[in-house]
Amino acid sequence: MIKINRQSGVALLVGVMLVSVLISIMLTLSAIFIPKLRLAQEVRKSVSAMYAADAGVEYCLYVDKINEQISAGFPETIPNKPTLNNGANFTFEPVDCQFPIRVYGEYQGVRRFFEISL
Repeated sequence: MIKINRQSGVALLVGVMLVSVLISIMLTLSAIFIPKLRLAQEVRKSVSAMYAADAGVEYCLYVDKINEQISAGFPETIPNKPTLNNGANFTFEPVDCQFPIRVYGEYQGVRRFFEISL
C-alpha cells in the first residue's frame, strides 16, 4: 500500500499567507501615519513662518514709530530690515510700511501672513 502525503507545501502556503497579512498591515499603518507625520512637520514650519510674519509686523510698527519721531523733528534713522537666525524671512506690502500692511512670513516653503490696518 502506497501512502500519499497530502500535506506537502502547506507550510509554504501558510508562510506566504502570513507574509501577505503582515505586508497589508504594514501598508495600512503607513497609509495612516505618513500623512500625519507630514502634517506635524508642516505645523512646525507653519509656526516658524507665523513668527517670522510677526517679526515683520513688529518691524513695520517700529518703522512707523520712527517716522512719527522724524516728522516731529527728532533726528532718527530708519533701521535696516533684520535677518532672522532660523532661516525664516519676511516681506511686506507696501514696501514703505504704510497702512494697511500685509506681512508675509516664510519658512522652508510655508508662508503665513498677517494683515494690519489702523
